[in-house]
Amino acid sequence: GNGGPLSGDTDDVNPLAENLSALRARDPSLASRVEAAQQAPVEIVRARSGAPTSRLGKVWLHSGYDPVEEAGRAAGPERLSGVQAAVVAGVGLGYLVEALARRMPGRPVVACEADPSMLKTALSARDLRSALSDPAVRWIVGGDPAEVRRRLSAIENEPALRALLRLAITTKSLTAFQAALPKP
Repeated sequence: GNGGPLSGDTDDVNPLAENLSALRARDPSLASRVEAAQQAPVEIVRARSGAPTSRLGKVWLHSGYDPVEEAGRAAGPERLSGVQAAVVAGVGLGYLVEALARRMPGRPVVACEADPSMLKTALSARDLRSALSDPAVRWIVGGDPAEVRRRLSAIENEPALRALLRLAITTKSLTAFQAALPKP
């Protein structure tokens, strides 16, 4: 039913294998880390619209009504006027990453997720192959300091992204990155 837990006996196919395959084509090391991670302790439920959504305890990570529409509003044309690049701090189930990639084709979207288990949960809940295979979407996910630096090295050479990343790493959802990042 609406708002109920997603159970294994629904008609839904678990998209994890296809998502990991798309991720592996772009970043084999990240795909291996995500595959090895546990699932995050978030509950995946059906939003009223029928799309998967998630909550941690009583806190909704996305709309309980329509997460696709919510992300579309957040990435609305009026909000993206003049925007050359975007950083998403905390990927959740990937709705905002997808909406930004769709609205800003060819412009960089940096998807930052401190916890590989959260990305595994997203990849288990939804088909994210379009965002995973889009070369404009850069994925930076957890890892030790050397791994984070390696993932950031290409991005740090792009001034628009460097400024955005400095902004993004101050947000609380990326506290795990702060200790790992080289100081500005």
